[in-house]
Amino acid sequence: MTLDIPPSRPAVLDRSTADRLARLLGFRHVTRNLYAWTLRREDMDALLSEISEAHRGLERDLLWGSAGGART
Repeated sequence: MTLDIPPSRPAVLDRSTADRLARLLGFRHVTRNLYAWTLRREDMDALLSEISEAHRGLERDLLWGSAGGART
């Protein structure tokens, strides 16, 4: 989704948005597979702050195109 493929399509997501989403997906994997008793509060607090940044980036990329794409 971050790869620009001319002339087929521009990148859908900016690299920073994709990186944030990957961290959140990694957290989901841990919680589903290692269960809640292995979670540390510090890690959860950091991820909570990532959610709003990831949402803003995702909204920007999907509504306006990624950083390399043209806004229409």
